[in-house]
Amino acid sequence: MEPDRHLDLDIGDPAWAQAPADIVKAVLGDGPHSITVRADGAAAPTALSAQLLAFLRLHVESGGGTFSVADPSPGFVDAVTLLGLGDAILGPEGVQ
Repeated sequence: MEPDRHLDLDIGDPAWAQAPADIVKAVLGDGPHSITVRADGAAAPTALSAQLLAFLRLHVESGGGTFSVADPSPGFVDAVTLLGLGDAILGPEGVQ
């Protein structure tokens, strides 16, 4: 059995805007079993970052992994909800 693989991402990392392909490669590589995105104190994500988060959640969970957004700031939650991506990013259970 393969050991669990966890990837911790910070939404404040400039790579979300400057090198989103690097984030995708990190996730798609050998595929983490779980991803935690740190979003405490985060400002509203860009539309690209929000779409990337929605894709990553779908990809990880479709492979049987887990995806969570840890302590999202109210501005982050409001922004992804306004974009219509609240459930796709935060999950149907809401803020975790």
